[in-house]
Amino acid sequence: MDGPETLYIEPTNRCNLACTTCPRTFFPQEAPRDLSLDEFQAILDQVPTARRLVLHGVGEPLLHPNLPELVQEARDRGLDVLFNTNAQLLTLSLGKALSRAGLGELRVSLDAPVDEAYGRVRKGGSLAAVTENLRRFRSWQIDNGVELPKLSLGMTEGRDRLPFLTKLVELGAELGIPEVYLQRLVVLGTGDATRGEATYNRLSEAEEALLEGAEVRAHELGVLLRGSGNRSGDHLHQRNGNRRPWTECRRPYMATYITVHGNVLPCCIAPFSAPLALEECTFANIFESPFDAIWDGPLYREFREKFASDNPPVCCRDCGTWWSL
Repeated sequence: MDGPETLYIEPTNRCNLACTTCPRTFFPQEAPRDLSLDEFQAILDQVPTARRLVLHGVGEPLLHPNLPELVQEARDRGLDVLFNTNAQLLTLSLGKALSRAGLGELRVSLDAPVDEAYGRVRKGGSLAAVTENLRRFRSWQIDNGVELPKLSLGMTEGRDRLPFLTKLVELGAELGIPEVYLQRLVVLGTGDATRGEATYNRLSEAEEALLEGAEVRAHELGVLLRGSGNRSGDHLHQRNGNRRPWTECRRPYMATYITVHGNVLPCCIAPFSAPLALEECTFANIFESPFDAIWDGPLYREFREKFASDNPPVCCRDCGTWWSL
């Protein structure tokens, strides 16, 4: 099998927030560390099929001390690079460095554009700081005709957050950020990531109206409102009653995720969907085994076989049931 087209690499697993929708806040994690440039290069050397690099994982990418160098290395190899960030540390100088390095997309996770709701989910963060960072950086881009990185705002789906989606669209328009992304809620069973918060397949009439109102407002303001899986906001609606929804995902065949310690997992959702059973979805370590041997090896093959069955691996078991693909 050809290697993955999309490569997820975790540059750091350190974070400056304790978000109530993140497994890092509630479950044991790998020891904190940053990926070195040599390690990063060694990973890229082993995955020449990759065309797209997603440079995030369970951690805040902007905490990496040499992040622009990682972006530049990947761009020099022809990869399109993007990552999610909470943008607390997005200084103008760092933003300029990432732009010069060739970062293609910068997705900013806000969740709710009001202080109380933002602070409840993004513990330790400041909405005012993020907004000012984005305003300063976007103004520099506009003043200098700089198109990259493309900016977007993100909200994690949830009953308590959906009422603020229209306001997030309006904030995007105010800041000159042309896209708002409605991200899946991965059910952890704790914090603000519970099944009660999940609205996918279970929208009430009032929530349908909120979603439709946000879509109308986005159209009025010229903001692109997108949802998980490159769908528009309608990704929260029922999808044909598929009893095996995980099978719609193509990540086992097209993508792979490598932690800061070099452990190879099927995708970046695995630490969220199986935080206490990650060993069942960890194939090997890329610093100890060649990636080709991992990708085409017995554990990955067994994973794909189970994935295509009625009894998928633990990290895929509910994928698409309580959230979109």
